[in-house]
Amino acid sequence: MTPKLILAIKKIKSWEQKNLPVFVYESSIGYSVFLEIALLNIDDEITLKNLYLSLNSSECTARFYIRQLEKDCWIDLLKCSKDRRNRLIKKADKFEQKIVEWERFVTSTLNELHHDPSVN
Repeated sequence: MTPKLILAIKKIKSWEQKNLPVFVYESSIGYSVFLEIALLNIDDEITLKNLYLSLNSSECTARFYIRQLEKDCWIDLLKCSKDRRNRLIKKADKFEQKIVEWERFVTSTLNELHHDPSVN
């Protein structure tokens, strides 16, 4: 890895620390929960059960991070119309806006790196 690439990664991580939920950069499981939800299309929903199954972690730990996302208004938990026992995760507008900002920042940072003539 080149020093410039490491600096780009550091720049991205710094942005994440300032703009994403605290646990995203403090915990690999929190980061995984956030990424799984981020992968949903704008109108998609996923059940809590399916999210838990998609992660390689304990349900209890994932539940902690999901509760935190809900409490901080990053997601909404909705009752499933097909089966009221299931709860659906839906990204809130706050989540959608930050994902767009995040994508722009990462793309911009990597483009800078790609166009830097000193990088081999």
